[in-house]
Amino acid sequence: MKRTRKITALSFVMMMGLTFFACGRTDEESIEDPAPVEMEEKQTIELTDDVREIEMPLEDGETIYVYSWNQELGNKLNYFKEAYPQYADRVEFVNLGLEGNNDEYKTAIETLLQAGHNGTDKYPSIFAVSSDSGQEYVQSDYTVALDTIGIDKSDLENMYQYTLNYASFDGDMKALTWQATPGCFLYRTDIAKEVLGTSDPESVQKAVEDWDKFFQLADKMKNAGYKMVSGPDDIKYAMLDQKKTPWVIDDILNVDPVVTEYLEASQKLYDGDYTNKTKQGDLEWKSGFDGDVFGWFVSPQYIQQEIHAEKHNGEFNVCQGPSVYHLGGTYLNVATQCPDMALAALILRTLCTDEDVMTKMAQETGDFVNNKSVMQKICDEDAGKTDILGENNPVSVWIRTAESLDLSSASAYDERFNGFLDKASEDYNSGFLEKAEDAVELVKSFVADTYQHITVE
Repeated sequence: MKRTRKITALSFVMMMGLTFFACGRTDEESIEDPAPVEMEEKQTIELTDDVREIEMPLEDGETIYVYSWNQELGNKLNYFKEAYPQYADRVEFVNLGLEGNNDEYKTAIETLLQAGHNGTDKYPSIFAVSSDSGQEYVQSDYTVALDTIGIDKSDLENMYQYTLNYASFDGDMKALTWQATPGCFLYRTDIAKEVLGTSDPESVQKAVEDWDKFFQLADKMKNAGYKMVSGPDDIKYAMLDQKKTPWVIDDILNVDPVVTEYLEASQKLYDGDYTNKTKQGDLEWKSGFDGDVFGWFVSPQYIQQEIHAEKHNGEFNVCQGPSVYHLGGTYLNVATQCPDMALAALILRTLCTDEDVMTKMAQETGDFVNNKSVMQKICDEDAGKTDILGENNPVSVWIRTAESLDLSSASAYDERFNGFLDKASEDYNSGFLEKAEDAVELVKSFVADTYQHITVE
C-alpha cells in the first residue's frame, strides 16, 4: 500500500538573500555584502499555500545503499533510523574508506553507477561527494533533480543560500547537505595575549580584518618567535572563495585575478618565513596545534572533530579573518536508478530539512547544520559554547559568514584545476618558477594537456 502524508507550506515569498540575523551583532561587526548572484531561480523561492502529498516508502521494499568515503555519513544516518525505525532495515551504509577528494573514490562510485541497479548488488542509490567535486555530479546525468522525487522549494526555505547555489544547475536542485561550513580564523589565545595584549575575538579580528593587516600581524608574530600560519597553502580557500568568475566560461579557460593574488600571497608567506612550510591537513600541519603556530583557516566541523578538547581545553578562539569563505562540506546525491525514490527522498528530507533532527544533530555533534532557524536558536540560547574555545560561543560569527557566502563562481572543474594550482604554487614558492605569471602559465599548460575541449589562450 502506498502511504502519503500531507504538509501545508506557508504562503509567502522568501528572499534567500544575504540578510544578517546573527545574535548580538552590531553594525560595526557586519561583513560587507557580496554582489548579488545573477541566478533568479536560486535567489527567490516562491512558496504557495497548497497542500502537498508526500509519498511515504513501503516498509518492506528493497534495500537501498548509501555510500561515502568515511563513517561520518553513516553516523548521520542513525538520526534517520531513529526518526523512522520502520525503515532502518531498508537502508545500508557503505563506507569505502577513501579520501573524499581522491579520484579513487570517484572512480569507485562511478563504476557502480555505470553498472546500474541491475548490474551490481549494492547500487549507490544515495552517494556523498565533497564540496570540492560536488559540481561534477550536480551537472551530471548520474543524479536526479530533487523536485522529481518530491523535494520541492518549500523544503529548502531554511537552507543557507550558498548551499542552494552550489547544489543547483540550470534551475534544478541536484543535491542537499545537512551542514554549512563557514570558514573562520582559529587562533591560539595564549599567543594572542602575548603579542597583541588581548585574545578578545573582536580585537583579534581588527588585527586580521584584511590581508594587509594579516601580513602586518605576521611580522609581529615572526618577531615574537611564532608562525602566523602553519603552511603557505593555509590561505588558499580563504582567498579563492573571493573569485568572481569560474575557471571555465564557454569552454574557454578563465583565470580570475584572485588566482594570481593567491599565488603572490602564498609565496610571501613562504619566503617571509611566516610558516613552518607544511601542507594543509598533513601530520606536520596538525602537530602545529601544540607548537609555535598562531592561527589556522578552518571550519566549525574541523574544530569539533579534529581538535581534542581534553588536550586543548580553552586554548583557542575564533574570529572571521580577512575574508568570508567556506571550507569543506558533504553533499548528498540521489542516483538515477535508485529503486525507491520515496525512501531516498525521505532520507534527504530528514537529514537536511527536519528541524527536530537537525537540532539534535547540532547539539550532539557540534555540527553547524544547514538550517538557519536551528542555528539562530542555538545562537540565541547560547548553546554553541565549546570547551575547546574556553566556553566561548562562536555561532554568531559563523552565522554571519554563512549568510554572506556566495559560491556562484563554483564549477565542475574546481577540484582538478585547484589541484593544478597547488602544483604551480609549490613550484613558485620553491623558486622553480620565478614569477606568479609563470605559475599561471603552468596551470594553463596542465589544462591544455588534460582537457582537449577547453580553449587555453
